[in-house]
Amino acid sequence: MDRLFKRSNFAKVNYLNKMWDFVIDPDDIGIEKEWFNNFPENTRKMIVPSCWNMEIDLFRYTGTAWYQTTFETASPNVYINFEAVQNEADVYLDGKHLGNHYGGFLQFGYEVNGLDSGVHTLTVRVNNTLNETDTYPLPRVDWFNYGGIARGVYVRELGESWINDYKISYEFENGLKDVSLSVEADIKTFNKKNENFEIYVNDEKVYSTPLFVDGEGHINADIKLSDVKLWGIYKPELYYIRLVYGNEDIIERIGFREIKTRGKDILLNGEKIKILGVNRHEEHPDWGFSMPFNLIKKDIDILRNLNANAIRTSHYPNSHKTADYCDEIGMLFWSEIPAWNRKVEAMANPLAVERALSMEKEMIIEHFHHPSIIFWGMHNECATDTPEGYEVTEKMVKLAKSLDSSRLITYASNKVKPDANREMCFALADVVSVNHYIGWYFPAEDGDWNEFMDSYKEVLEDCDSYDKPFLLTEFGFAALPGVNAFESSRWTEDYQADALEFTLNQILNHEHISGGYIWQMCDARSDPDFEISRPRGCNNKGILDQYRHPKRAYRTVQKIYGEHIGIDLPHYETHIYRYTKNSKMEKKF
Repeated sequence: MDRLFKRSNFAKVNYLNKMWDFVIDPDDIGIEKEWFNNFPENTRKMIVPSCWNMEIDLFRYTGTAWYQTTFETASPNVYINFEAVQNEADVYLDGKHLGNHYGGFLQFGYEVNGLDSGVHTLTVRVNNTLNETDTYPLPRVDWFNYGGIARGVYVRELGESWINDYKISYEFENGLKDVSLSVEADIKTFNKKNENFEIYVNDEKVYSTPLFVDGEGHINADIKLSDVKLWGIYKPELYYIRLVYGNEDIIERIGFREIKTRGKDILLNGEKIKILGVNRHEEHPDWGFSMPFNLIKKDIDILRNLNANAIRTSHYPNSHKTADYCDEIGMLFWSEIPAWNRKVEAMANPLAVERALSMEKEMIIEHFHHPSIIFWGMHNECATDTPEGYEVTEKMVKLAKSLDSSRLITYASNKVKPDANREMCFALADVVSVNHYIGWYFPAEDGDWNEFMDSYKEVLEDCDSYDKPFLLTEFGFAALPGVNAFESSRWTEDYQADALEFTLNQILNHEHISGGYIWQMCDARSDPDFEISRPRGCNNKGILDQYRHPKRAYRTVQKIYGEHIGIDLPHYETHIYRYTKNSKMEKKF
């Protein structure tokens, strides 16, 4: 419910974003000791939402911890919603187990009926332990596995009826001029109800029908809209859809746009686009995964100032507010689950497959209505050169297409050597996406990007994918902030800027490459196991440092991206100001 736009005119919501009682459980004895009924006395306070690794004495803590708070309700029926818990949660209400949820970064919740009016106790057991086979992510990922209730929690009081679920989809007619809007909704009642089900588009009623519901009901409405305004890059036209049943409603926000491929091109609303992208971790050294919206907004504003038009989430679903803001400013978005660098055993494990499909389904359903999301990413640098990898990828692609036919399906491969580790799964994807670090992990003398594309042609042809769009989804160079030298050498800001300039000028002018995503926006905290090869404990390939201060490469990329979209740089101005006697700021130069 905590979004950038109003979600309901009627809902009564109690936000539990506050201080909770908190205790770590390193020996994992809480269930045996029934802490859900008898919470320990030696607790501390922990803000929700937050990551416990931001506490000064829990910087490296991985394991189990418990949270507890209370809330008050006058309604016997409530829905308790968690926007993200890292990585596994068991939820208890007044000592009763409501359920278990696996998968960080994803929303989940529980409907509870028959509550007494008054105060109730909510207890959550959280575990962020990783293993080598079935967890998401695996140990030794190139980011930090923060633990905790990382996003908000709220309790919604339910009236006599409520809209339990809904899906708003559309198809274009008459070219891209008109749409046929389809609204599916499930209604639940606690007493028999006979009310009008109504649909409003931008506050205009466009549909109304009587609907009798006894317990559960379903509606499927089709509506024609003419002369719609399209959502696009820099011109993000948005529509508000309000669903009403009796005295209950839900408001969703959508945009009408068409994303498809034609041969080697990606088309947005029928026009060829070039992806000018950046990979971004939704992480901050002071906040972990629990970034407040002002910092999220600043991140995306920095990328818009870079002249980027696309963000790839690295490597997990971002918050709704992130996607909301991308919807509002016209920034293209790629979302994926945290399936990173999984070998055969970790990819094909039955529980791992079950969890991957469950997380993928939750991601697509939760973020379905964001127009900015144009790519669903299945996984990153996994065992797609094996029959087991093919089988899992095929299941994931089929599931994605069954849930959403309006977006492009892809995944990022690092199988870049034509004579070894041969990629097998590109035929399953709509867009070929490859991670390759020429000039960093692969010496520059191995060849430039034109030579790489020529050598990779055979792999693409074997996968029946040569005539598909091709994206470079990771390429980049590490630089330590403030490190410069008389020679452009590794780890200097000079080398990073020069290498990115060379790389971007090649890939953005290559006829077969539809663009790419620089690795990465900001330096980000890495897993402790990587510290021996990660100076400062960070992946240092950011074009900004971890506190969002620009490195030299930022201006280099800004200029190249700006030239590509026709902006003459510098388009920003730096002024020196002085104070006047009346304390007003006045431009000096």
